Formats: sequence, structure tokens, C-alpha cells
Amino acid sequence: MCFGCWTLCGVRLRIDNNSERILRIGGNPYHFAPQQQQIPYATPLAQAWRSLAGEAGLMGRSTACARGNGMLEIRESPYRITQPMKRVGKRGEGRWQTISYEQLLQEICDGGDLFGEGPVEGLRSLRDLTTPLDAAHPEFGPRANQLLVTNASDEGRDHIIKRFALNSFGTRNFGHHGSYCGYSFRAGSGALMHDLDKNAHMKPDLEAVEFVLYIGTSPAQSGNPFKRQARQLAAARTQTGFSYVVVAPSQPVSTSLAAGDNNRWLPIRPGTDAALALAMIRWILAQQRYNAAYLSQPGEAAMMQAGQAHWCNATHLVICQPGHPREGQFLRRSDL
Repeated sequence: MCFGCWTLCGVRLRIDNNSERILRIGGNPYHFAPQQQQIPYATPLAQAWRSLAGEAGLMGRSTACARGNGMLEIRESPYRITQPMKRVGKRGEGRWQTISYEQLLQEICDGGDLFGEGPVEGLRSLRDLTTPLDAAHPEFGPRANQLLVTNASDEGRDHIIKRFALNSFGTRNFGHHGSYCGYSFRAGSGALMHDLDKNAHMKPDLEAVEFVLYIGTSPAQSGNPFKRQARQLAAARTQTGFSYVVVAPSQPVSTSLAAGDNNRWLPIRPGTDAALALAMIRWILAQQRYNAAYLSQPGEAAMMQAGQAHWCNATHLVICQPGHPREGQFLRRSDL
């Protein structure tokens, strides 16, 4: 599996049996991310290899993207950091020295004047499970909650980090990669899908959709799976009746007049996305450009009767009574 990005494509490696060095990286034909049409898991390996040959055409071709192939260079790079490094100069000077893991653990735990810039608290002094972090706000918990533990990626080690942060040290502040990367988007997806536990990673159905509006993201440039989206978008742009708009401060690479007139870049000032969305909502309401038939289907029974694939809660009543225990939520029969 490739960790070049969070698409996590399945890959196949060509390895030299003598040196055990990786010579080449390609896509795994059994995995859905490197290509649009992955082969069934029951396919024999010999048949899978034949499907990758040039004579088999491009439909079953499974490749690794430029970033995935770049992981080979990163793995073999002589500049890889394999030992702890400590800053020995001012911030920004780029002066570092190699230290042992024993020194690393000692300084992290005990703190001290580690950089000649004044004392730095160590984990030992921060691990206080009884003193409130803020006496005026006891809901913040003990001082141990001052420690925020987070990661850049989950390469199978999250359970170890969580065990240290939550069970051993005692902080409640563990934030995984998704909490500061894609959670804001996925929380919206979860709310839309009525599942705020799993927060589905929704993507447009590029094989069936007629129009896509991208705001805060750029297809095949952000929001994984990158390569699969790029293939699907390239195929969709060749179809009559498909178009898309990307709303972004800078022009994305996925918008190009060379690809035809079915794509458009809408420049926007940073921080004005919400204003644009509200303006669109107002225009849709004023011009009655909404799908009234869809909005009037309150449940699955109405959906089936109308012969549609979806239903909507737009007609559901909302509790507006101030102080009601379920204020702001949908009215249920038990509330009457």
C-alpha cells in the first residue's frame, strides 16, 4: 500500500532478489484506487499479470501516479532522517545535531533550557491528573489535558499513540490526521448522510452526473482518491452534457480550455465562500430553481410512489419552542 498520500493505493513492487531493493512501483490490479475497473479478487495471479500487458489494452491498466513513483526516490534518499535531530541554533537557521534516543526521551520527559531560550516544560511536569487546568472551567479537566498528541499519518501505529496519550499519560486531547485535514468536509458529509459516526467520504458520481460544483477542493488535485478521480474526470470530460465549475482563489490544474468548454474556473477571494453559498441559495429560492417534486417527498414511501431514488426532510417540522429539550430538532410523534 502506498503512503504517498491518503488515497492509499494498492501497489505492486518489483524487487531485486539479491539486493532486496525496490526497482519499480506499479498499481495493484486487484485494488480499486489505481484504476477504474479493478479485476475480481478471484482472478488467478497469472491472468492478472496478463491483463497488465500492452496487448490487453488500457482498460485494465493499473499504474502508480507520479507521487507514488516518487516514494521510491524518497525511500532510497540518503537525506532520509533516521535518527533524532535537535535544533542547536535559532529558529530558521537550519542548524541541527544528531542525538540519541535516550537523550530525546530524557529531554522530552524532564524539559529544561533545551535550546538556550528559556525553560521548556517536560511531560513529567505536565502530567498532573488532579490539578484543574482552569479552576474557573472545571470541564476542561486536569492539567494533563494541556498535552495535545497528534500525528501526520496513520501507518499502523495509531493504537500505540492512543495507548500512550489516553491510557498512560492521561490527556483526552488526541487528534488523528483526519481531525485537522478532512474532518470539516467529512462532518458535512456525515450530516448529509445522517451518520456522524462514520462521516462518509462522499464524492460525485462522475460516471452519471451532469454538473459538478467544486468549492474548497479541486478534482484530482485535492480530496482523495486523486488518481481515480483524475481518470474519471478525464473520461467524463469527453462525454456530451457534462460540465463542472471549480470555485478557488487560484486556477486549478483540472481547469483548462484545452480540455474543452465544459469546465470553468470561478475565482473567489479567500474567506468569502460562505457569502457565495448564501447568495446562491437566495437566487435559487427567488427564481424557484429548486426541485419542488423532490423536496416534497418526506419519506421512503413517497419516494417509491414517485418512482424516485431519494427522499428529503425539507417538509419535516422543526421544534422552535425556546427551552424545549429538543429545540432545533425534528418534531416526532412522541413530542406531541
